[in-house]
Amino acid sequence: MKRRILTGLALLVAAGSTILFNGCSVIGLGLGAAIDAGKPSQQRSLAVWKVLGVKPGTQITIVLRDGNQIKGKFVGLERVPEEDYAEKYAKCQEQDLEEVVLPELGEHITFTIMNTEKELKREFFGFDYDALWLKVDGAVEPGPVHFNNISKVVDNRGNVLDVEKARKLMSEGKIPLLSAIVIQSEAARREVAMENVYQIQVQIKKHGKLTGFLVGAAIDAIVLVASYSYSWGSMSLGTW
Repeated sequence: MKRRILTGLALLVAAGSTILFNGCSVIGLGLGAAIDAGKPSQQRSLAVWKVLGVKPGTQITIVLRDGNQIKGKFVGLERVPEEDYAEKYAKCQEQDLEEVVLPELGEHITFTIMNTEKELKREFFGFDYDALWLKVDGAVEPGPVHFNNISKVVDNRGNVLDVEKARKLMSEGKIPLLSAIVIQSEAARREVAMENVYQIQVQIKKHGKLTGFLVGAAIDAIVLVASYSYSWGSMSLGTW
């Protein structure tokens, strides 16, 4: 009988301790939330091309080259319609591009693969971020060939494209790109041409709530183990 009473008391103490001390995780969660609320929102600036690593649905701020900003949720990238790109590309060709002669859209250009002497001829569709869009004859769609894989580009007229100067002009937004960043704001869905973007800002997530909860849960676990050890120890002593 005495042993049963002690066992029951031990279980009651353990259960009471569990209910009592499990509040640490709840308290930690509340404290973490309070810390998060007290912290100002912080943003991390990214280079334009790093938007490729941003998860769709992430809240971002697009900083344009003219200083204006567009805020909303990142949807993804879309190709600019061919007609729109052709119009922008024609205007670009009329500008002074530091002696860089751009290939004509639709012509077949010859490029040499980096670190080899292998030459390939492909139909030219335009520039994308740090890449040329080319299409193999017979293919349904063109695809990007990155400048890191190209050592030389020559058009049908024998003009050699200065790759490094072209990359510089692209980074300055002087050559139109085939990709647009799609962003969804409260007002509407919008496509922003990548050459018009100066940088991307992504809000840094606050981790106070999670940290507070984990610390509280760890304390709960320690107290729970200690309370059970004490309870079973008391029960064992009672059997002697």
